[in-house]
Amino acid sequence: MNRWRSEKGFLAGRASLVTWNREQVFERLKQARVARLATADAEGRPHLVPICFAYDGRCFYTSIDRKRKKTSPENLTRARNIRANPNVSLLVDEY
Repeated sequence: MNRWRSEKGFLAGRASLVTWNREQVFERLKQARVARLATADAEGRPHLVPICFAYDGRCFYTSIDRKRKKTSPENLTRARNIRANPNVSLLVDEY
């Protein structure tokens, strides 16, 4: 059993280190359907949006769907942010 120290004392718990090879990571990414895309505008203000994606082993792809939007796809916050600041983060996890 490992113990972690917090400001309020000790927390007891179990920790395990999971190491995945490239094929396992690729398989998990193929099974995942939702991710969170984090962007920031030119001033650094963050914006987080859930996205559906595809992964081909090299690149992640996401689409801007054809649902009715208040603005054109080019003016969506995520698109504007990426043009202004191409540094993004993508979180793929399990709920």
